[in-house]
Amino acid sequence: MKKNILKFIKYLLSDKPFLFGVFVIMVMIIFAIFGNEIAPYDPTTTLPGKDRLPPSGEHFFGTDPMGMDVFSRVITAPRTDLTIAITSSILSFLIGVPIGVIAGYYKGFGSKLIQRVMDLIQSFPIFVLAMILVILLGQKTSSVIFVLTFLFIPIFFRLARSEAIIVKEKPYIVAAICIGDSNRAIIFREMIINCYQSALSEVSVLMGWSILLTAGLTWVGAGIRPPTPEWGSMISIGGSVVITGQWWAAFFPGLFIGITVLSFALIGEGIERYIVVARMK
Repeated sequence: MKKNILKFIKYLLSDKPFLFGVFVIMVMIIFAIFGNEIAPYDPTTTLPGKDRLPPSGEHFFGTDPMGMDVFSRVITAPRTDLTIAITSSILSFLIGVPIGVIAGYYKGFGSKLIQRVMDLIQSFPIFVLAMILVILLGQKTSSVIFVLTFLFIPIFFRLARSEAIIVKEKPYIVAAICIGDSNRAIIFREMIINCYQSALSEVSVLMGWSILLTAGLTWVGAGIRPPTPEWGSMISIGGSVVITGQWWAAFFPGLFIGITVLSFALIGEGIERYIVVARMK
């Protein structure tokens, strides 16, 4: 196990796109933790008479139509966005994979019922369903985390179930069944560990997707409410004045979303490349 971890680390350290993604996400995590201390202005306070100011030495990213400092809000927004992205993705991973493995191992009525429930969830447009659920539960961070976790579980369920069906036919699983190992021991000692690997790269991708969904929900008024710093709400506020030439209020939060989502994708691709290489050896 220790040897495999060292190989994993050594491989990823040679993957430049992966390292770039990690570097950007580490910077965002620093902003999430220390953003309020770094920010030159209170990100939730309106500055009287200073609305729609262009970028300058006093306000690096300018001010928005509400008179709030855009730079201060951009670097404190990761506290909300990363909390939602990381928590919802990890929770759905930890819940979806075991359920998928169990459904793939057993082939009875219960397995089919779980599969149909997951199909039902995925039959709805994910953004529309997320919007309805967040509005019903309340527009707060915990509600968005719960809704995204609920919507992402079927994704990991399908990945893990497909992998479990293949792993179940492996010689070591067949041998474990023949020597009388219990189903619980086989599932939790042998199968889940192997099935987690195929879903691991998807965690990072869904973190980026979470940020996009959160921003989209806020854009249509169903996400995090202002003045809480959140990139989507900043784009919503700044988007109304882009046509009149005040581009900065929407551009900088959009830029941070793009860079962050790209970085999560690069991390996911790096992990996926390692898994492919490891399986070929």
